[in-house]
Amino acid sequence: INSGAEKDEAMIRRLKDMGFVWSLSEYDWETRFQEVKEYYDIYGDLTMEHIPDRVKRTQLRHWLTTQRSVYTGRCGGRLDEDRIRRLNELGIIWSKEKHNDDIFAEHCAEYRAYIKAYGTTAVKQDYVTKDGVKLASWISNQRDKYRNGKLSAERIHMLEEAGMIWEPTKALWHDMYEKTKAYVEKYGDVKGLSSHNLDKEKSQIKEWIRRQRDNYNHPEKKRNRALTEDEKRKVEALGIL
Repeated sequence: INSGAEKDEAMIRRLKDMGFVWSLSEYDWETRFQEVKEYYDIYGDLTMEHIPDRVKRTQLRHWLTTQRSVYTGRCGGRLDEDRIRRLNELGIIWSKEKHNDDIFAEHCAEYRAYIKAYGTTAVKQDYVTKDGVKLASWISNQRDKYRNGKLSAERIHMLEEAGMIWEPTKALWHDMYEKTKAYVEKYGDVKGLSSHNLDKEKSQIKEWIRRQRDNYNHPEKKRNRALTEDEKRKVEALGIL
């Protein structure tokens, strides 16, 4: 027969498994954390700038500031290892001495490194930087700000230097152009793409070339997109027409 202490421990374990909250302070912390996490899952950062409700935006920013203050010892309280780990997974920056411009520059550098590593400006949705930033969400946010006139000239320049192409459709065109250019540089021409047994990337290049020929020669067709003068020069230089 179980002792009273063993029964109590078993009951505690069952309550924990059910998500039982032992104190109001624990409940409040968990509630705020989930709200912050929901924002992070959508936007990939902890700025809270996309929350339309000013009161809610201020509350969550204040909560994050409090977590930083507790962590650095600037105010009373304690963050256990589990809470620190969970906040780190959201990419929290503990020191406010790290200026927003520094953070922005780091993200630009991470985007540049991604393009160099993967050969594409299209970031995978599940890609997370070493600092816990969802890079695809961050890039999408910068495009939104650009369209709404909320990016400074300096930041626009930094993003373009990193490889940013503002319109996603143009970004896709640029990526396929670079892949086709690399293929032509490697093989000298595109004759090898006439084969029916092509891998996924070569099949994509073959289909892209077909579309560019059609766009170039028949821009009047409704299904086609007229190439810009710059795009025309690029495909002409590839020798694929």
